[in-house]
Amino acid sequence: MRIFVPWNLPLYPPVKLALLADALGAEGVSSNALLNDARLDPAAIRAASATVSIDQMIAVFAAAARSGAPQGAAFRAGRRNQITCYGAYGFGLLSSPDFRQAIRFAVDYHHLAAPTVQLSIEERGACAAWVFDPLPHHRIDQALYRFIVEMQIGTLVALHSELLGEAFRPRELHLAYRRDDFAASFEREFDAPCFVESGRNKLVFDAAYLDRRHPRGNTTSFAEMERLCERATQDIERSGGMAAKMRACIAAADREALCFDAIARQLNIPERTLRRRLSDENTSFSELVNDVRLVAAVKLLRDSLLPLEDVAGELGFSDAANFRQAFRRWTGFSPQEFRRRAAPA
Repeated sequence: MRIFVPWNLPLYPPVKLALLADALGAEGVSSNALLNDARLDPAAIRAASATVSIDQMIAVFAAAARSGAPQGAAFRAGRRNQITCYGAYGFGLLSSPDFRQAIRFAVDYHHLAAPTVQLSIEERGACAAWVFDPLPHHRIDQALYRFIVEMQIGTLVALHSELLGEAFRPRELHLAYRRDDFAASFEREFDAPCFVESGRNKLVFDAAYLDRRHPRGNTTSFAEMERLCERATQDIERSGGMAAKMRACIAAADREALCFDAIARQLNIPERTLRRRLSDENTSFSELVNDVRLVAAVKLLRDSLLPLEDVAGELGFSDAANFRQAFRRWTGFSPQEFRRRAAPA
């Protein structure tokens, strides 16, 4: 994500949750069972004025992952997505002059789509690939990791097909975890190989798609949708307040140079004023440092094999013991326990 907004802020229309509830409802899963942990109800996710947070999205997806829904339910739920569900972001995709610009737009403004993954694009020779991993959120365990990945694959297949006006045929799928029934069903449906334990999740397709003209592209409308998405981005950044700006500075800072006075200078705000503004938002510099460290720790523990001593050093801890103590305080798990439950498997 290009912006740093707390995952507990209710900023996003709940359209993804409504789609998921409908998809799993068709497979016998109660909407109330999905929504209880997020303190939502079926009416709330369909109200025009409703908004939800990323934390609530993760809570609902976690309930879905443990609901006992049939194999492939997440993928089928993802395929229910339609571009028009995404407001200006979706209409920007529809009005893009060609597929390459649509993909650039999709990545640049992905933070507007209530994201539960980090999304990027690769292009190498005759192949291009969507690269995506679940957010480094401490509630995402192995089962939820798979659910989010499979739902994202379904979403990408659906949106590609809608943009192209024809069935989308991927070339390959790469999964970070071991082979399961979903991998086999994907290979059967798309006649494309699925490579497992690949380290990253990738949906590979022909790069020739990128230069295809969009049949409904309109440069004037596309420019207007970019303007609207920039304004929406600014609104989200403002909603995050000073804390969001501080998180961005902390995440970008050299850990040896990470100190309050340096960030105050960077923001051109007197230290006393900055402390007061953080206090007004019920947070502090140390809390924000810990927030950023937690996200980085989750990513390193889940997505790498770095020894704990190296993870601790990357995060600026003096030793692994201090890191273990802090991580347990943040999550209720030791780093070793968290790695066992969260690493793709």
